[in-house]
Amino acid sequence: MEGWLGPGIDYRMQGDGDLGDRMSQAFQSSFDKGTDAVVIIGTDCPELTAPLLEKAFQELHLHDLVLAAVDGGYYLIGLRRPVPQLFQAIA
Repeated sequence: MEGWLGPGIDYRMQGDGDLGDRMSQAFQSSFDKGTDAVVIIGTDCPELTAPLLEKAFQELHLHDLVLAAVDGGYYLIGLRRPVPQLFQAIA
């Protein structure tokens, strides 16, 4: 990821559990470190570009939640605060 998006971004490995657990842990871990805007992405989406990722962070200055989706599924979620219930019961 760093080779693609460059340095200066905090990259992290996924945690344990189902998809919802891993996403919730990723957000919580970042917010625990004082981050004020967090974006998680799917790594297998060709529609994801660096400009789109930059746009997601820009939109988080205006909104609490940012989503990007294609073909009925999402590949990017951005938050300005933890919302653990958003990730419950995701298989």
